[in-house]
Parts: sequence; structure tokens; C-alpha cells
Amino acid sequence: MNETTLRQLLHGVAAETPRGTEVDSYTAAETARQQQRRRRQLVLAGAAALVLLVTTASVVLALVTDRRAAPVTTPPPSAPTSVAPTAFDPARSWVRPGWLPAGLDQWELEQEAQGARYTATAEPGSGPKVAVYVAARGGRIPDQPSDPAVRGTDTEVAGPLINGAESTFRVRSTDSVELLFGWAPGAPGSVDVEGVANAKDVAVRVAREFRVLVGTPTPLPFASIRPKVPLTRLDITHNEATSTMRVMYLGKNGVGPGVEIDLNRNGVPPTTDRIGPYAVAEQHVSGGEYHYMFQADPDTTVQVVTRPESTGPEAVAPAIELAERAIAEFRMVGDVRDPSSWK
Repeated sequence: MNETTLRQLLHGVAAETPRGTEVDSYTAAETARQQQRRRRQLVLAGAAALVLLVTTASVVLALVTDRRAAPVTTPPPSAPTSVAPTAFDPARSWVRPGWLPAGLDQWELEQEAQGARYTATAEPGSGPKVAVYVAARGGRIPDQPSDPAVRGTDTEVAGPLINGAESTFRVRSTDSVELLFGWAPGAPGSVDVEGVANAKDVAVRVAREFRVLVGTPTPLPFASIRPKVPLTRLDITHNEATSTMRVMYLGKNGVGPGVEIDLNRNGVPPTTDRIGPYAVAEQHVSGGEYHYMFQADPDTTVQVVTRPESTGPEAVAPAIELAERAIAEFRMVGDVRDPSSWK
């Protein structure tokens, strides 16, 4: 029922007159009163229905109009927040660039408690280079003099906002700059660019897209004694052919024996012993330092080096025991030539 039909019905009811009757006057009067009451009730009910109909139509119209007029908005993405540790755990720090200039395919990663450095080059020791360093909270950038008077002839100019904080360029030439910035609150970082065109723009983009995931296990192509003994330093060098690495395990807070595991840094001489599944060449270098070398797979040679607390017999024996355990538990979990396979 629409509004026009309802109005016509109400008008007809209001104009209706009682039909003739053959009954007596008392009955006729009573009948007339009953008809009048019904007409009044019908008029009131119809009026209420009309009001409800008009009100509902108005609300629906307002809602439709509001939906058509109101723009659809998407909340802006929240800015990523980083929390720097007071000390890095080299076994649980994922440090990688989000972007690098084309051609810088060879890289080196160095991680220790004070911070992490990622260096990318086209050729080791020469050519273009981009190096990124991220320090722990409250730390500092290595080789950065605190006194401006001894910083040399580099020109310092203000850089753009990075991670919501100010940055500074140290300009050596048009293709050689260092960008100092904060990668997280209270944690300094730097991007050093050499031999790259538009060095300032490159440094800014690298800084903004560099990724540090604290608490994420560091990918490695092997597993040994981690996490039973803390990993205190990790050095990885990767090129097109393979990767070399040095991994340092030490007792908690430097207490207790340590062991160093090197991959593809040395060849394997004739073997003299067997530890676990491997034929091992053992060499006593000096004092408490012993070298154990073996072939883990056709592409990976391994050297395990003892790092005792001292050269005394009471310190050397635990170091040898730890080294032998590291060898017995050593296994490859990825291809040393392919970092994407590391775990």
C-alpha cells in the first residue's frame, strides 16, 4: 500500500454515512455509535500507519543519500616500528637490504653483539660498494670520531627524514657519501656508498628499505651445536660460485670453552682420525689451539678450531671436547652456494 492509496481509503471512510436500518430507534442509535467508533479507530490507525510510512521512507531516503554521498576511506597504513636490542644475537638477527643498485651481487655479512654490517660489491676489493651498519641500542657506528674537529675534510649536510628522524650526509665526492641515520629509536645506522652515481639518492633509498628482524633465526647452510652454545660472531662472504663463513661459538658471557667453525676457507689435508660420520684431519697449531678439517659434502669443506679460555690443560680439555661434539653433530641443511636454501 502506497501513500496515495492510503489517503484515498481514509477519505472514503471519513465520508461514509450509515446505511439505512429497519430496527427500532434505540438499536439504530446504538448501531450508529458503534459505526462512528469504528470509523474513528480506523481513521486513527490509518493516520498512525501514514506517519510510520512517511517516517520510514524518510529514514531510508536519508540512509541511501548518506551512503551515496559519504566517500569510502581506507585508513592509512601505520608506519613500521623497529625496536633495537641492547645487544645483537648473531644467531637470531635477520639483516638484509630491501634494495640495492643493480650489479652489486657479491655480499658480506658481519654480525656480533655490538651490531651488524652488510657490504655489497660488484667485485671484492674494488669497484662500486654499498655498506650498511646498524648498531645496537645505545651503541655507535664503528670508526666514527665523536669530535667533529677530527672528522677530516668531509662536508656534512642535512639529509631527509628517515624513520621519522633527521639524518646527515657526510659527502666525500659526488659518487661517494655516507648517510648517518637512526634505524630505530636510540640505535644509529649508516649507509656508506662509493663509486655509485647519484650516491645521495642511493644512500637514502637503501636506508629506508633496509630490513632488520631481531629474533628471527639467522639463515645458515648448516646446523651443529646451536643453540646449545651461544653464537657470538658470524661472518659470511657470498659470491656467484659459493659462500665462505666463519662462525664463533663461545660459552655464556664469554665463560667456558669456545669453538670456531669455518666453511670453505681451507682445503682438507689427508685425514688422520674419524669423529662421528666424518673422516677428520687433526692439527695441533699451538698451545690450546687445535684445527680439525673434514669434507661435509662435495661443495663444502669445514674447519673446526678450538678456542679455550686459557692454554692450561684444565682449559684445553673442555675446548677439545666441545670441538669434537661440534663435528659429531655437524650436518648440512642447505646448499652452501645458494643462500635461499639456508635455514
